[in-house]
Amino acid sequence: MMLPFITALLLAQTTDTIRISYPAAMEAARQSNPRFVRQQLQARNAELWMASARAARYLPTVSLDVTSPEYVSALTRVTTTEGDVYVPTKRRTLQSGMTVTQPLPTGGSLRVTGTVSSLSQPLLLDQRYTGRTFLGFRLDQTLFGVNYSIRSYRLSREAYARSQAEFADQERNLQRNVLGAYYGLVASRK
Repeated sequence: MMLPFITALLLAQTTDTIRISYPAAMEAARQSNPRFVRQQLQARNAELWMASARAARYLPTVSLDVTSPEYVSALTRVTTTEGDVYVPTKRRTLQSGMTVTQPLPTGGSLRVTGTVSSLSQPLLLDQRYTGRTFLGFRLDQTLFGVNYSIRSYRLSREAYARSQAEFADQERNLQRNVLGAYYGLVASRK
């Protein structure tokens, strides 16, 4: 398949002006062969999938949630025996949370969650400020069934090895075709 392309490429100039080296012919074939380009992309995708599966299997994930401060300033209508009274209300709240999840070697995960929230009501006579914190731990472990993080990592390694072998095979086929075309032209010039 590559032989006609390389032959046409080399014969495009007059026979006296063919000046293409073997590495230049290989580079031209690598860039123009659709099978080689497709196999190269598949090998890169398999490498990315394996890196992603490895990260999901062994590295922790951290998520941080911060709620922007909320300010409430309102007039609340209170009905009394003397009539309606409007009471001003001011409230400021802030909440933030953080979650760290660490995959375990057994296929489970350990999750640590923490939140901090505060509430301030400056119009009350005692200037109340309340705060609340929470720290939680959660351990998840699959006892029976398929551990998907281990399975995904194993499948990604197999796909990576397969794509690397197919890429090396495609590279060898490309070299064989270029060598045949290149040296066929050199022999025909003599």
